[in-house]
Amino acid sequence: MELFKKPLSLNEQIEHLNTQKNINFYGLDDRFVKNCLLKYNYINLITPFKHYYALKNINHELIKNEYGNHLYPNIIEFNEYVIRYTNERKHYATIYRNISDFEVNFNSIISHYCITTYKINSIITFNIFINSLKLNLMKFNSKIKLRNQIYKTITDFESNLYEYNNLYILFDRLSLNDLCNIFRVLDDKLKNNIFSKLLEFKKTFNFTDLKTFEEKLHIIVGIRNCVYHNNSLEILIRFYNFKNSDLRKSSDQRSYRNIIEKLVK
Repeated sequence: MELFKKPLSLNEQIEHLNTQKNINFYGLDDRFVKNCLLKYNYINLITPFKHYYALKNINHELIKNEYGNHLYPNIIEFNEYVIRYTNERKHYATIYRNISDFEVNFNSIISHYCITTYKINSIITFNIFINSLKLNLMKFNSKIKLRNQIYKTITDFESNLYEYNNLYILFDRLSLNDLCNIFRVLDDKLKNNIFSKLLEFKKTFNFTDLKTFEEKLHIIVGIRNCVYHNNSLEILIRFYNFKNSDLRKSSDQRSYRNIIEKLVK
């Protein structure tokens, strides 16, 4: 039983695109086409954008035939895919820089305020801080999956102190996702102080209220990971579960696009 799709050579990929996706290569150098597929990868060059050309019903849902394949009624030039890919990727450097700037500031401000507010200078005061996070987590209203993720962040943070033996390095090694998890379960006053500083430094993605900012943090993390790993933002925007082809709601897709628009400026 085959678990994966059959691997295709570059020639076979071109044949597949022509016969199954109705993509035309007229006038294009064969080497150029193969280099595009080799350099950018089918899953980045074709997969994210094929929905623009596939047949849809009146509800704008993609139609499949009896074999489970999408239908492509119109001939599409290969360069249209190349243009969509390059238009998407030309913004990655700017997004990368803006998220990096935010991540540095977010980490530094959180570490400063946590360390100074709790006066963490010993194992005792460190444990007081950890216990406050765990207590706030018990009162945190969210889905069980997020609660479990936050709990893991706190316990890993606690145990890693003995590995680094330095509180500042410990904070500095936190991923953006872990920083967001810790931020979510800080005391309200501390959280507001941190957000006020982010506002002052213009690092809130133009969100002016704490609640909205906090609600959008998972989107920032998702965009960050997508761009840092050179995955497709088009896929991230459209799917919340790409494996199962589960689409995001239109409102959620708009939220992703709105934040991306802010990040490319």
